[in-house]
Amino acid sequence: MQQFHSFTREVKIGNKLVVVLIVFEYDYENELPEIGFDSDKERNEYLSKFETGEFSNLFLRVIASALGEKGSDSLGQVHVVSKNADNDLIEIAISHGMVENAITKLVDACEVKYFNLKEVFA
Repeated sequence: MQQFHSFTREVKIGNKLVVVLIVFEYDYENELPEIGFDSDKERNEYLSKFETGEFSNLFLRVIASALGEKGSDSLGQVHVVSKNADNDLIEIAISHGMVENAITKLVDACEVKYFNLKEVFA
């Protein structure tokens, strides 16, 4: 996976504001995408753009981490114009709610850890 963007955000976990690191990463999908078109000609023209490198077929992951825990969300078969890939991937992640999903999974993981540790140290 290749990291291409990151930022921090304050998130309420329990009753505290915690600085969460949000990381965006991608990797190339190895196979050409399976896409339905009205004709073979349209399909072949579209797929040829992946073979020439004009388009990329990517796997996208957003990871939120804090307090030694992580939450993530991922999306495969993401088709982007290669020269705009970073910006397009960020827009796709935001429009699909991937940042919020990763944060929610992080908060859930922290809560589970807290309750488990609370039981151990009670």
